[in-house]
Amino acid sequence: MSFQRGVVPGVMGELSLLLPQSLPPQAQAVLSHAAFAVSYDLSLIPIPLPSRAVLQDGCLKLQHNFQESGHVLVPWKVSAADCRVLESASLCSRLHPYRLLLELARGELHQLRQYVEDWTAIGVQLPDSFSGSLRNTTRLFVSALGAEEQQQDQLSAAVLEQCSHLSDALVREFTQQMLETRLQKAGQLSTRLAAQSAEPWGATLADYQRSCNAAHVAIRWRQVEPAEGRWRWEIWDEALHEALAAGMPITAGPLIDLSLEALPEWLLVHRDDWPTLAALMCDYVESAIQRYRSSIRRWVILAGFNLSDPLGLDEDQRLRLAHRLLRAAQQVDPDLEISIRLAQPWGDYLSMHPSAIAPLVFADDLLRGGAQLATLDLEIRFGPLPRASWPRDLLDTFRLFDLYGILGIPLSVTLAVPAALPSDMPSETPSVHLCSWIGSEWGPSQQAEWGAALTALALSLPTVQAVTWESWQGSPSSTFPPLGLLDAHGQPQPLWQHWCQLRRRYLQ
Repeated sequence: MSFQRGVVPGVMGELSLLLPQSLPPQAQAVLSHAAFAVSYDLSLIPIPLPSRAVLQDGCLKLQHNFQESGHVLVPWKVSAADCRVLESASLCSRLHPYRLLLELARGELHQLRQYVEDWTAIGVQLPDSFSGSLRNTTRLFVSALGAEEQQQDQLSAAVLEQCSHLSDALVREFTQQMLETRLQKAGQLSTRLAAQSAEPWGATLADYQRSCNAAHVAIRWRQVEPAEGRWRWEIWDEALHEALAAGMPITAGPLIDLSLEALPEWLLVHRDDWPTLAALMCDYVESAIQRYRSSIRRWVILAGFNLSDPLGLDEDQRLRLAHRLLRAAQQVDPDLEISIRLAQPWGDYLSMHPSAIAPLVFADDLLRGGAQLATLDLEIRFGPLPRASWPRDLLDTFRLFDLYGILGIPLSVTLAVPAALPSDMPSETPSVHLCSWIGSEWGPSQQAEWGAALTALALSLPTVQAVTWESWQGSPSSTFPPLGLLDAHGQPQPLWQHWCQLRRRYLQ
């Protein structure tokens, strides 16, 4: 299989899609993030390509520089509390515009029917009511095909809502049956379930062990080396001592996370200076691995390198730097289990950055360059969070795991879904528009529903070796949404109960 990088924009094709009438302003803001995408294999999820979304004369126009047919990816409000990316069937450029909702309904229904066929063929059992609902949804789509334009939009919207419910039910059935099958055949799973913690667990350790069977120590450079050459390892020494005493397998990192929140402030002085940045980063990676060599055998070396970063490095420089950091880790200890974490694994950023490296291509380049990765970590963040992906449903998340499975190495997953929306969301976060469009209160129960479903899906797949929640305990800061399995006061969130059940039932 070959992959394609972004190319310099030069409009070759345009897809024009008629919009429903009376769209609210939030919907128009969200539609500006629609993307053109191409699937390199009909069985795999499409990859966004450089394109420009324009709202003009009641149409969404997607301009792109590819002559081939492709899919339209559109963030859309399916129901009162369900906003996510929808995918059209494959469309070719033509003079006459398509109807947006009809083509989204066609794509979502086709995708749903395909997975129903595939999964029932391997033995997944679906209730009779599901089959009846799917037939009714198919008939509704057929009615939409022959309806007048205004009624066509109404019927298509109903098809999309029904597809959303059926897709969710389908994946939940698949997940439950896969988990039970794996449990019956091999006993409780060895998959690691952990929540990242940047400090010792202290009084919360017992709660942690009820919900997790592994430890993930978030060693952050900003805190380890607050000033150049001044090291502070004490807090991680204590966390590591607790994990070792509890007998939990340990993962640490990411050592280098290309985000302003994780990098030391003094490092920004060396912005755009690739040789100096590489030397400083390698020194830190080598120092950390050498210090904990006898006790930490699994490391996430880097995170977010496939995205743009605050250090002024272009895509090729970040790729070269990643190679160098992985070699530095392997030279300290060739037997380490090392991993990298990919941000926005669906590649949402690709439509806006013509020269950006697709996350799949980034990982493939590292592997072809000789990187020995134990796992590939997919960072799945939903909501108004830095580096968040646009929301996807459970079926699209399964398809994402399927896509990265072609690389032939085990996967790990890092999950983050907020327990509440911050009062002052950063305007530069695209999903802020989506949150305002939902217009409903997001809270711990919604975090629990999504977090539990995503966790169970990942645990059901043999290709996934580890599932990590991004934060064990929430922070009292109001700058970012609360993410932890515990709140800022150390009290369990509803998601913690779900994790306890999954841990007790399915994991060693």
